[in-house]
Amino acid sequence: MAPTALGREIRELIIRASPDEADSDRELADAECRVKVRPAGPLSEFTAVVTAEQGQAAWQLVCEMA
Repeated sequence: MAPTALGREIRELIIRASPDEADSDRELADAECRVKVRPAGPLSEFTAVVTAEQGQAAWQLVCEMA
């Protein structure tokens, strides 16, 4: 399994196993929004750790720009 898919699977397992911890993670994401942009040759790689709602909104904006 690729690292990104593995991370996603782990987060989903945490949400199912411990909803309280998932809520705590959401509060942390709200308080500590982390966004990174890394050059990748002629392109860039954009990574953000945000709440699910913020992620959906960011995805829509990126798709509109692309």
